[in-house]
Amino acid sequence: MKNICVWRSYEKNWEKKTQRLTIGRLIEKDWKQYVALDCIPTNWDWFASVFEQEKKDKPAEELPF
Repeated sequence: MKNICVWRSYEKNWEKKTQRLTIGRLIEKDWKQYVALDCIPTNWDWFASVFEQEKKDKPAEELPF
């Protein structure tokens, strides 16, 4: 499972910063790929990046398909 992310620029203390927002997941199952979007950001340019999911102590939730 991989994260689908978009980039958001903002300004803090007069310094321009960029933040990565996770908007969903790319799931690979039985040689097929599925996209599960959790949200659609406003002012989105319809480009997204896919990243490996960061390791956590507990396993990720399984989706029902």
